[in-house]
Amino acid sequence: MAALAQRALWFDEPEPLLYHDPSQRGFVSLFSRERVAGRNQTVVQLAQLADALPAHLGQADRYISVGVFHQPNRRLVSLARMPMTFSDLDTYKVERLQGLAPEAQLEELLYACSQRQLPEPSVVVYSGRGLQAKWLLTDAMPRAGVMRWSAVQRALNAALKDFGADDAALGATQLLRLEGSHSSRSGELIRVLHRATTPTQGGKRLASGVVGYDFDILAEHLLPFDRRELAELRAARHAQRAQDAREQKAREAVRSKLVVLPGGLAAGGLAKASARPLIPSQLAWDRLEDLRTLASLRGHGNGLPAGQRNTFVFLAACFLAQSRLVRNLREEVHTLAASVFAPDWQAAEVRSCVSAVIARAEASARGEMVEYEGKSRDPCYWFKNATLVDRLGITDEEARQLATILPADETRRRNTERHRAARRAAGAIERVAYLQQSADKRHQARELRVQGLSQSAIACALSVGRSTVAGYLKG
Repeated sequence: MAALAQRALWFDEPEPLLYHDPSQRGFVSLFSRERVAGRNQTVVQLAQLADALPAHLGQADRYISVGVFHQPNRRLVSLARMPMTFSDLDTYKVERLQGLAPEAQLEELLYACSQRQLPEPSVVVYSGRGLQAKWLLTDAMPRAGVMRWSAVQRALNAALKDFGADDAALGATQLLRLEGSHSSRSGELIRVLHRATTPTQGGKRLASGVVGYDFDILAEHLLPFDRRELAELRAARHAQRAQDAREQKAREAVRSKLVVLPGGLAAGGLAKASARPLIPSQLAWDRLEDLRTLASLRGHGNGLPAGQRNTFVFLAACFLAQSRLVRNLREEVHTLAASVFAPDWQAAEVRSCVSAVIARAEASARGEMVEYEGKSRDPCYWFKNATLVDRLGITDEEARQLATILPADETRRRNTERHRAARRAAGAIERVAYLQQSADKRHQARELRVQGLSQSAIACALSVGRSTVAGYLKG
């Protein structure tokens, strides 16, 4: 009964349940600045969240994790998905907003969003001294997409910098103040100021009644280029640098694959066949995902055999360091080893395996460089794909299930498929169809010649060159 009475303090459904769905699997963290039952943080399953929230009503400095985790901890390596993008706005630091009531600050924020072509926030929470603006996603962003999600986060903060957007509070493991608690600094109640209910700018009304957004729509509003434009930009740059080599490769592809693209390379078919742009931090995160996939493919979802643990844990630490996403690399590596690759390892074994990786990552963070082959380089470990394939013993069958750690043959196969798909999209004609089309035009040219037309007139009628007509008539 006490829990029901406390729930009555909420005028609507508790704000966290708008994006943390109790019917799904996963864990979220509830955090208190003061220790409760001997600890600051409690991890609860989503199914238990509705029952856990009332105990925090009216309490000081209570927080909830933005992300959902597949393990009972709040580590990036345990992230399952992100149900929103957000910006934590320290409006109390902005002179023009100081002294304004929370509702007035909200009006300023909504007006700024409309003027800057930013989608309306799904939810805005008063955090005691500032605002928490949240854009809920129609489909949560999985862990594999956290790099692109982070790019949107940075873009949101940049767009709202004049509202005190906090660059130290935009990560996937971030905690935000919990509705119904209060701030010990201001004494103010944490409460919802705004819930968007009318879809605009590509938004959709969610089952909870508030507006949510497709992540790609948010990205199109906030990022300089969407994924398609990035691929095209990279292709254009590649074409500029190596036009002659690309044309030669295209001619060889036409001869070997027996496919003809009308208009030749001018149609731009090959330019769109390039893979996505190479971003080192994204590559590192994708390689870490490949390590997880590889362990799963080999049936080692609960830990690797003794002969493989060192390699996987060492490489996982390298990729985490290269991703630039984690603040506490040491703890993230320990969590990853304990939950995925080596559950029965002691902390000392993990430290022994990754100490050099962490030392190099710390040196990199300090801006130090090392000399290698006469050049100054980042001290972090970096590996070529061929080296990784060899060290991990990746088979051809396994490679087909991976995204980035690929043998050369698999890379060539995928490049060929991309080129074929791009040529088809650009209007490529299969060899048999091309030969039939050519035979038809040759027959038409000869009939027109019998009728007394000149070669120039025939060329105009068939939309081909005069020299082509001459070839038709000679054959």
